[in-house]
Amino acid sequence: MCRVCPERPADQAEIRLCRLHWHRWQKQRKTLGEDADFAVWLAGQDPLPGYGRCVVAVCVNLAESPLGMCQWHRRRYTREGRAGGATLPSLWDRYERRGEPVPIEYVDEQAFRGWCAAAPAPWWPGQANLKGLRPLVRTEFKWGLFIQSQRARPRRWGSGLASLVD
Repeated sequence: MCRVCPERPADQAEIRLCRLHWHRWQKQRKTLGEDADFAVWLAGQDPLPGYGRCVVAVCVNLAESPLGMCQWHRRRYTREGRAGGATLPSLWDRYERRGEPVPIEYVDEQAFRGWCAAAPAPWWPGQANLKGLRPLVRTEFKWGLFIQSQRARPRRWGSGLASLVD
C-alpha cells in the first residue's frame, strides 16, 4: 500500500507510493534537485481516497485506478484482449487532480462486467481464495481446513488443495 494513501496500492514498491504521489515526488525532485528531502516532502502530503476493491468478483486486492482493477487483473485483462473495451482517458489523473470523476468508456459494458465475473483470482502461494464460492461450499471448505489443522499430525494435501479452489 502507498505510505501516504492507505486505500491505494503502491505503484513504486521501492518507496511505497501510489501513482499520483510518485509523480508528485518526481516533480519535487526535478524542481529541487539535490535539495529534495523525501522525509520533509512526505510529511507534507495528504492521503487521497482509494478506488475500492478490484471489480473482479473473486479478487480481494485494491484497485489501482478508476477502472477498478488491481494490477494483476489489469494485466490479465489486457493480455486476454480487453473484453468490452473498457478504457480511461489518456491523462485520467488530470480529472483526479481537479477533483472531478474520471469517465470510463466502454465498447460493451456488459461484456466487461462478464469478464470481471468470470476472471480467476490471482494465485498466491500458500493461500486459498474462497471468494465467489457459494456460502455453504465456502463454509464446508473452511470447516474441512479447520478439522485438518486440529489433527495431531496433519496430512500433506499437496497440489490437490489448489484444484479445489480456483
